[in-house]
Amino acid sequence: MGFSGKKKSRKKLKNTRQLMGVASIHDDYLRVFSNKIKVALLIKPTNINVLSDEVVISKITSLMNVLKTVSDVELLCVNSTQNYDDNISYLNNLVKTESNIILQDLNKKTIDFLNSIRVNMATNREFFVQMTFNASNTTDDTRSSAVRRTLQQLREGGFIVRLANNEDYKRILTIYYDSAFNDDYSDYDGLKYITESDEVTKYDFNENQEG
Repeated sequence: MGFSGKKKSRKKLKNTRQLMGVASIHDDYLRVFSNKIKVALLIKPTNINVLSDEVVISKITSLMNVLKTVSDVELLCVNSTQNYDDNISYLNNLVKTESNIILQDLNKKTIDFLNSIRVNMATNREFFVQMTFNASNTTDDTRSSAVRRTLQQLREGGFIVRLANNEDYKRILTIYYDSAFNDDYSDYDGLKYITESDEVTKYDFNENQEG
């Protein structure tokens, strides 16, 4: 039987950035493929247990005012370290099915160890106020002015807040998508293994990637 001569259509695979929805990472914002710009303001957590009711109410009111005055804003709470829930769930299933008492006990001890780590990391959360802008009809000056105004409102409300930077975005995306936690957030995979003597042409992550 001969071939029909028709080319078999292949589904074009998406790259990592397309799956993430991130077109490019800049110094102080993310550009996503939906032609939107995301700006994150990182808020330092506060232990409200040591604050008076009046101070807590004041902070809540200040945050409400920000949410009312900013047109497109989200509140994000993310883990600042890796998550062990899947590991613990997997080990719990092993404990139920394991017939070897020694291995069963070993799995239980591993679960206890991971639980102790999770307790120590319970306060490792990061809080963001994320502002979204339409890239088509928002100038850099307009965006910067809106961000500065929101920062000022939060600081006047007693919050310790700063503008998230390039490294913050890469760190959070790494934790969220890879469940990894390390100090290497290279723009290019394997970049840390390249020496100065290696001849390599790097492809700019931000160049021609927004279409």
